[in-house]
Amino acid sequence: MGTQQSQSKIQHQPENQHQQEQKQKTVQSSQEQSVIECKDDVSSVQLQQFSFVDYEDILRQSEFVPIRPLGHGAFGIVYEAFDHEYGIVAVKIIKKEKFDVRELEAAEIIHLDIKCDNILLHCPPGTGRVYAKISDFGFAKMEDQIHEQTYLAGTLPFMSPEQFLEKAYITQKVDIYALGITFYNIITHKFPVNEQDIKEQGKKMAQIQSIKRPPEIKDDILWDLLSRMLES
Repeated sequence: MGTQQSQSKIQHQPENQHQQEQKQKTVQSSQEQSVIECKDDVSSVQLQQFSFVDYEDILRQSEFVPIRPLGHGAFGIVYEAFDHEYGIVAVKIIKKEKFDVRELEAAEIIHLDIKCDNILLHCPPGTGRVYAKISDFGFAKMEDQIHEQTYLAGTLPFMSPEQFLEKAYITQKVDIYALGITFYNIITHKFPVNEQDIKEQGKKMAQIQSIKRPPEIKDDILWDLLSRMLES
């Protein structure tokens, strides 16, 4: 009997040890899950803190007196503010990270209103460098190669030929075209086509096979670049 009891105990020991190991694993897993959930909560709080932008403080640093927000969107906010030189003004603050053209390209975002007025030039004192930044994303949208455009958006002289078509799939190519027109305008101080209304502009654009080289552009490499940008 003693031998049988001893054998019985020996046989049950692995089971008890297995149960204890399972309990330990369960407790450890529960603790790890609690730690993960705690980390998620901390990350969520940190993300909320990081995503908060004090626009009024930005205005004060730029010597504006903030009055009230007028509206906001995915790319920033417009504030009514007081300027010591010009009085009451509307100030548009755009989130800095949205200026990264590489991110816009990767996200397949179309600006739809590239023009001289929407390109900001900034020269930090003492750097000798000029930085160009794109502004005004009011018409911007995601590129959609499935659905046709349902409305016109842009500034007439900078709009590409396909934007005047009734059924067209608008891609980032329209921004390249508009940038080409921007360079064209900076160099020649005129536009290849500049009619007074949408109907006449669209009709004239449909008649043009390609934009002719203006006499103001002497450099062959420059014109080669522009002609590629202005291909319809």
